[in-house]
Amino acid sequence: MKNTNTEKEARLLAQIKYSIGITEGNETFSEVIQAAWSDFNNPDVFKTGNDSLALITGPLSSTDIKDVRPILEWARHSENSREFIEKVKTKHFSSDLKRKKLKAFQVHLKKANGGKDISEEELWRFLKSYYLLGYDLDTESGVTLSLLQSVIAQYSADNTSSI
Repeated sequence: MKNTNTEKEARLLAQIKYSIGITEGNETFSEVIQAAWSDFNNPDVFKTGNDSLALITGPLSSTDIKDVRPILEWARHSENSREFIEKVKTKHFSSDLKRKKLKAFQVHLKKANGGKDISEEELWRFLKSYYLLGYDLDTESGVTLSLLQSVIAQYSADNTSSI
């Protein structure tokens, strides 16, 4: 996408999965992180600070909503890796479940990095560019589907559900 005011171009590199669990043992999540890490480290594909990575999936579990999304937001709103790691470690600010979700990212990033640990700086830079988006397009009564149909109906006289 290109910003018409600045002519600056940015990309969203996204993967779409029907369902996923953000856990250390989830093989699909491992594959997603492997591909995202490869893109993140390829300067011909991904421009750090400009482009974004995303996992688009069906409805998320309540723990993924409550515990993963805040971690990604903390990464984006932290001045540096040290501030981010302190937020995650701080008792009564973070939680054991959030630390467990962060550990799942670390485990899969280590695997994606050829079995070598990544630095806190690399972790922070990766997470601040990563988005987790959950949608309910597979359910007739889904909120996202209803919103999309409302937008489509404004521009089309056709039956929105058939579009």
